[in-house]
Amino acid sequence: MDTPIYIHRYQLVSKSVLNSKSERLVHEGVLIRVNDGVGCIHPWVELGDAPLESQIEDLRRGSFESSLVRSAMDSAIVDGAARRSGVSLFNEVHVPKSHATITGGSESVLEAVSMGFDVVKLKAGRNMDS
Repeated sequence: MDTPIYIHRYQLVSKSVLNSKSERLVHEGVLIRVNDGVGCIHPWVELGDAPLESQIEDLRRGSFESSLVRSAMDSAIVDGAARRSGVSLFNEVHVPKSHATITGGSESVLEAVSMGFDVVKLKAGRNMDS
């Protein structure tokens, strides 16, 4: 690929662990920019992804062997085309009212129901007592 790919590292810091397979709070990834489109590579090594440095090296080699790299490239191409066309990729996107994900207790469930959700997914974490 002759088009330059720009790589921008980032870190997200969670307040608590995000899944049962990981204890980490710092989550590293990269945003990529290809022309005027943007994609994201955010591996979860605990869930079987190759480490971030391997993903970056795959990107730099231009081999795109990693499915995360291919997905990020595809996203950047679609995003760039939409930006050039002046089209928002969020137009006509409707999140069904059955997709409320909450992390709090019964007050959060009541709030979600009052907003029209009829199904909620409660993320409880590891410590069920708190």
